[in-house]
Amino acid sequence: MKRFSRPLCVMLILLGCWGAFPLRAESAEAWEARYLFSRAVAQMEREGDKIRGVVFLQEPFREVSTYHFSGTIEGDSIFASHYTGHSFRGKFTGDDEISGVLRTSTGFSLTLKARRREGP
Repeated sequence: MKRFSRPLCVMLILLGCWGAFPLRAESAEAWEARYLFSRAVAQMEREGDKIRGVVFLQEPFREVSTYHFSGTIEGDSIFASHYTGHSFRGKFTGDDEISGVLRTSTGFSLTLKARRREGP
């Protein structure tokens, strides 16, 4: 299960970023994804075509892990990456959903979906 939950975490990291560039956010959103027994929440800020964010991954019987990432949005496409080499490439498939493929630095690929989260 660990093999799948870490990629989920990285994907959500890649969906939002607290990146290395200072931004004044035009919008802030939260996205959530689940895979098996793991839950990840990404808080993402957007300024123009740039995104940055942080992902919180809760795995069963573990503490919450925190990951940061940055990326871009062009039209309905999103690309995000983590400094370790993980990347996510996907599309907005509706107002409240993102679908795409997470590729880890070790070459593992996983298709994932995240949904916009309401409330805090």
